[in-house]
Amino acid sequence: GIKGQSVAIGRLERFVADYAREHGLDNVDNEKAAPNGKKVAIVGSGPSGLTAAGDLAKMGYDVTIFEALHAPGGVLMYGIPEFRLPKEIVQHEIDALKKLGVKIMVDAVIGRLFTIQELFEEEGFDAIYVGTGAGLPHFMNIEGENLNGVYSANEFLTRVNLMRAYQFPKVATPVYIGKKVAVVGAGNVAMDAARTAKRLGAEQVYIVYRRSEEEMPARKEEIGHAREEGIELRLLNNPVRILGNEKGWVNGMECIKMELGEPDASGRRSPVAIKGSEYVLDVDMVVMAIGQGPNPLLKQTTHDLETNKRGNIVADENGGETTDDAAASDDNQTDSQSDSQTDSNTTADNNAGQQQNTATTDNNSENTANAIGTGTVATGGSGLNLRASDSAQSNIVGSLNDGASVTIIGESNGMYQVQLSDGTTGWVSSQYVAMN
Repeated sequence: GIKGQSVAIGRLERFVADYAREHGLDNVDNEKAAPNGKKVAIVGSGPSGLTAAGDLAKMGYDVTIFEALHAPGGVLMYGIPEFRLPKEIVQHEIDALKKLGVKIMVDAVIGRLFTIQELFEEEGFDAIYVGTGAGLPHFMNIEGENLNGVYSANEFLTRVNLMRAYQFPKVATPVYIGKKVAVVGAGNVAMDAARTAKRLGAEQVYIVYRRSEEEMPARKEEIGHAREEGIELRLLNNPVRILGNEKGWVNGMECIKMELGEPDASGRRSPVAIKGSEYVLDVDMVVMAIGQGPNPLLKQTTHDLETNKRGNIVADENGGETTDDAAASDDNQTDSQSDSQTDSNTTADNNAGQQQNTATTDNNSENTANAIGTGTVATGGSGLNLRASDSAQSNIVGSLNDGASVTIIGESNGMYQVQLSDGTTGWVSSQYVAMN
């Protein structure tokens, strides 16, 4: 190679792993320690769960994996497309775990089949590792998201990858592919969804993202691959609503053009809507790839399991302990990375002056004095649209971060009128604001 050029360590590791697998050099039979008499349950069979299971089995633990879906592998199976990660590679790793004595129970939803307490008290496990990932998709909460032809990226990729919808009708799971597809978001999942739609026959595929290419969270390599395959990037564009025909199917998506304003508290330049720039993008399918969060089922069925405002498990940073003898993976401990189109970093200090149509009052101090109370935006990681009136279809005049503090000064039609620290007011959906 060229002197000074970086080493492609990932490709080297891939070559070594492929060579070992193809030549039978990755035998695990001699790596297992003598049984130590301890039982460990692994909740979730994604990358974290599989790794933990393998390491623990080698140390002599009796390991059982509980997987909610009908096949183990988690996001490796249902999320990452075949053209990026062949499923035979994942299956080879799973087979290696079975050789180590790891037991895998599929179609086993913990919180329904067993609770965490039941795994301890009735099934006799000495410890539990929680690696359930972040599989609950986020949406923008805009008009038209319930139309036929609108997918979350999770559902779309799961249908195609895990349930082999690309082979329909040979398999039972269908998948609808439009001729013109918009993928909302700009992370790696959005790139996967866009490239998958293109491979399945879409004539035109758009990536719609409200910031510039510099802010796109996807790996540059993935962006380059998408471009090479004919995916069109619609940057500095933000969906306002999804349009449908009389039969309830998508037939367009109204977008508004954006421009980048001043940097916010995080240093990122905040996108600001350009008044009067709305237009309709001609599409017949929309995929929302704006991030995801943890499923709340474990929290609902494990009363002493502490979670933060985004639903992630609060665990000791050193050992990962949560409840007695239970541990959580990194995905479940910390806020999962979001590709969120609505994950605005706009702060209260930036909302005034940047948003032209924000509904304000003449006397902010009087509003505060008459406030209903204070609240915290709780969307599970995505942003929350600030609207001009108490109608969910009124103009979007701003966006609030998940976790932002607001003063609630009014309530109507399932909406809260909120006031920000700079005096700016607007309306938000009450279901995404937790009263303090």
